[in-house]
Amino acid sequence: MGGAPSPRNMRRNPGSRQRQTQISDRWVLLLPAALAVAAAADWFLFSESPAPRARISIQIEPPRQALAADREASHPEALAAGVPFQPSPGRADAPVEPQPPVFVLEAQFRAAQGKDERIDLAGQIANWNNASAVEALGRLFAFERHPDIKLALITDLNDIDSEAAPETRLALLASALRDQPRNIRAAALDSLAQIEDPRVEPILQQAMSNDPDEEMREQAAAIYRALYAGAKP
Repeated sequence: MGGAPSPRNMRRNPGSRQRQTQISDRWVLLLPAALAVAAAADWFLFSESPAPRARISIQIEPPRQALAADREASHPEALAAGVPFQPSPGRADAPVEPQPPVFVLEAQFRAAQGKDERIDLAGQIANWNNASAVEALGRLFAFERHPDIKLALITDLNDIDSEAAPETRLALLASALRDQPRNIRAAALDSLAQIEDPRVEPILQQAMSNDPDEEMREQAAAIYRALYAGAKP
């Protein structure tokens, strides 16, 4: 009863041992791979990746002189004609447009109907700051009838280089002292006070003697004494 194993059990035991051996061998082969997968998953889930670095963008603004050179290079035909450039409103690197020449502005002034438009055009002419601008203002002063615009022409004349067309400048101011409203004559005297030229002396003498307003004569005399100290009027 409890002695030696039965022949049936003896037949089954060798096969069972063989299967157990095969299973053990498979686990031995799969265990390293499973450990590697587990380690990779652990690293992926729990490791802290460094935060991405912020990009630093540095913009270098080109020098203003370089921008001006680029603008001028983009308008070679205007440079050949001696046309100055004026920046357009808005960004500093916005494209620029050439300013109309003096003769075009003078024609626009003569054709303009509104006072404000004429005053604006007179200022644009003065922006040229040369002899042509002085000569144009002289012609327009003789052409103009509105006293406010005449006054603006004298004011713009003061903004132009005093060395530009001095004879035309003096002729304009001398005409402004004859048969013009009082404020225009006063503006002409103020302009003469800023000119260092011996030809101013006879113009002031005429105003001191012939102006119908006593205050204007006194103003002319005061300017004369300031310019020609020690000289007899």
